[in-house]
Amino acid sequence: MGLPAFEILLVLLLALPNHLSCAHSTADILLQWKYSMYDPTSSGCLETWIYGTSPCNWTGVTCSAMVPHDHGHGRSDVVQVVKSISLAECFLQGTLDILDFSYLPELSFLDLSSNYLSGSLPASIGNLSKLNYLNLSHSSGAGSLSGHIPETLGMLVYLHKLDLRGNKFSGLIPSSLGNLTGLDYMDLSSNSLSGHIPHEIGMMQGLTLLDLSSNSIGGSIPGIIWNLTRLVLLDLSSNRIVDSIPPSIGNLRRLESFNVTNNKITGSIPLRISNLTMLKSFDLSFNHIVGPIPPSIGNLRRLMSFSFANNEITGSIPVSISNLTRLELFDLSSNQITASISQCIMNLSRLKFFNLSSNQITGFIPESIGKLTRLELLDFSNNKINGCIPSTFWNLTSLTTIALYSNQMNGLLPPEIGSLFNLSYLDLSSNQFRGSIPSQIGNSLGLSILRMSDNILIGPIPKEIGNCSKLYEMDLSRNNLSGAIPETLAHLHQLHILNLSFNSLSGRFEDTFTPLDYTMVLLDHNMDICGDPNYGLKPCVAQT
Repeated sequence: MGLPAFEILLVLLLALPNHLSCAHSTADILLQWKYSMYDPTSSGCLETWIYGTSPCNWTGVTCSAMVPHDHGHGRSDVVQVVKSISLAECFLQGTLDILDFSYLPELSFLDLSSNYLSGSLPASIGNLSKLNYLNLSHSSGAGSLSGHIPETLGMLVYLHKLDLRGNKFSGLIPSSLGNLTGLDYMDLSSNSLSGHIPHEIGMMQGLTLLDLSSNSIGGSIPGIIWNLTRLVLLDLSSNRIVDSIPPSIGNLRRLESFNVTNNKITGSIPLRISNLTMLKSFDLSFNHIVGPIPPSIGNLRRLMSFSFANNEITGSIPVSISNLTRLELFDLSSNQITASISQCIMNLSRLKFFNLSSNQITGFIPESIGKLTRLELLDFSNNKINGCIPSTFWNLTSLTTIALYSNQMNGLLPPEIGSLFNLSYLDLSSNQFRGSIPSQIGNSLGLSILRMSDNILIGPIPKEIGNCSKLYEMDLSRNNLSGAIPETLAHLHQLHILNLSFNSLSGRFEDTFTPLDYTMVLLDHNMDICGDPNYGLKPCVAQT
């Protein structure tokens, strides 16, 4: 059996005379790596990588002139050395094992991101002593880049950017990385790293970005981290960190994004948080933080995203929140917030996502809600809110999602509900709304979820609901609706859940509806509906 063509080429390459220049040696090692790929010809990036040509003419390779040291021969010829290799998004499928980095002593830039590389990161990476940029992120091959991050990375003392995110590296973060005192960007997120955050990271005084999110890192946050005063982004989210946020967080005055969501953070929000006046994104959600939100939060006037969801925060929403006029996302869901919604929210005119669900909020929705004309999502569900929906509410024509279920709200649903043309999700269930369902609901042509169960609604189901052709679920159960089921529901070809049980509906549910492919239809406990026994109905009496 003959050798495959690329293996024959490898043999020939290795058999070349040893008097080749340094540049040729670099070409040899790079070509060996090319032909170790699963299918090197599938990547257009490597088409120009051909034996007998200079690497300086290859796609993705940049060279620069260098004058070797004169060893007393009276002259030194200028040679071209490889300084940069940039092959991002080139569909490379292979490993780095065969790439001998010692043949690239002048390399300063290496970007192999968004390829299909697998295997380990060789320890010889430490030979790239002049490297200042290393990006191996988002390898998505068979297993991605895996194994331990080699300690030899700590030898790359000129490195400014290190990006290994989106791989499957495991084990500890090497303490040797503390040698990289010139590093300003380190992203190790979305791997399988474990252990603690090494104290030595605090030696990287130039760091502006530190992202260790989506790993399995435990323990506490080293105190020295809070002395990295140049940090602009600190993301430790989705780990197993057990700690509290110390007052020394106030040292990070340049911080624009702070994210520790989905950990085991305890304690209260420190008052010195008010020092972080550059902060734009603040996420403490899914932890065990207790106590009130300090009024000093109002000092963070650049804040655009504010999420403290799923904690144990108590007290009321401080009035100083009204200072956060750039806020676009405000999420305090699943806490123990009490008191009512303040009129001061009218200042949050840029707000798009507003979630106060699953708290103990009382009182009514203030008229000032109508000032939030950019709102796309509003979720006040699972509270103790009472009163009517204010008339100004229907000015919020950008809304796509309304969740007010499980409150104590009452009153009529006005025709203006039809002004919300962008609505896709409406859940008013488990309240005390009364009166009829406005026919104008049919104006919300993009509606996919409609839930109004467990209210005191009366009258017929409006036939205009048949205009909502994107409806996937409609639940009007546990009301006092009457009359026949409108035939226009036959237009709802995407409907998979229809629950009209526990009403006073009557008529036939057979000829029009049986051809439709409903996955769940609930019609039980009504006045007198007949139809297909498959829906638990009695057969209709044939008309004579």
